[in-house]
Amino acid sequence: MTGGYGSAIGSAVGAFIFGMTSKGIVYAQWNPDWFKFFLGGMLLLATLLNAWVRKRAEASK
Repeated sequence: MTGGYGSAIGSAVGAFIFGMTSKGIVYAQWNPDWFKFFLGGMLLLATLLNAWVRKRAEASK
């Protein structure tokens, strides 16, 4: 919401993981609700990782 930082490579990797999971769950014939579960976990992990990286970057200044 306040802006951020990232890279095209990071975005591409995220999109790749998102797409592969979406198709993989369909091909494995799992319940589609698992995709929502994975998406929530992926967003939570990305948020925590971003906070950790930002804290480390500020501490090294």
